[in-house]
Amino acid sequence: MHANYADPATRISWKTLASVCEVKYGPHLDEEACIQIADKAFFTLSSQLDRRYFVGLTLCGSEMWVLQFTRGGSAVSNLIDIHDHPKEFMYILAIFALGRLPWLGYDEHIFAALDDYLMVKFAGDMYKIIQPLFMSSSIQGRGMQIMVIRDTQGNQFILKDCWLHIGWLTDIDIHQLLQDSHCNQQEPDMRTQAIFGSRDLYEIFSKCQGTFPADAKWDQEKNLPGIPICHKYEFVKCNTWDGGGHEDTTNRIRIHFPWIV
Repeated sequence: MHANYADPATRISWKTLASVCEVKYGPHLDEEACIQIADKAFFTLSSQLDRRYFVGLTLCGSEMWVLQFTRGGSAVSNLIDIHDHPKEFMYILAIFALGRLPWLGYDEHIFAALDDYLMVKFAGDMYKIIQPLFMSSSIQGRGMQIMVIRDTQGNQFILKDCWLHIGWLTDIDIHQLLQDSHCNQQEPDMRTQAIFGSRDLYEIFSKCQGTFPADAKWDQEKNLPGIPICHKYEFVKCNTWDGGGHEDTTNRIRIHFPWIV
């Protein structure tokens, strides 16, 4: 199954794969089928910028399982015997075949424009995604993605997107500390100060500055040109299921899958 923004005439790739059903001839192969679904979830989540989570199916003989892979953990449904429960079987197939892509884990904040490039809605504004710079290869974890985006005026920015660990400092917290002009506490260790201070002993920041355009804006108040300025940030609200108003979290995703255990 491929996402409906992909040209049906093109070959299915990891970048356009919406979901997978592994079919085996007997129930004794269910573990092998689950492992194969996990592999495909890994490649899909590591290839698609607009993917929040992945849902797949296994059908071993008459036994069906629904598997869900999120950044906060994976889960599998109770056993569904398609002979004993034909209505549930048809309901699940209808969701996968006819349902909306966000039901399968796609991010409604990222969508394809008419000429096939991706747009992202960030902090209330629309940006064109120029190219990805980095995508983490993982199923669980932060799922970090870094991309170049451009606004309607032609200004380019670097957007970093990731899932947060509860209780950890966010990247926003760290940036605000780095750019705090009122922070007057000096690093007591002179060796550390020489490396990360204005002296820049190993040219960490000056070298970084040299790899970017001359008009790149850095935190000049701290004289550390390699530290980027944070212009905007957003804790994404989930609007797929219930109209919005809730931060997009793994727990929020899970409550809409009551058959997942």
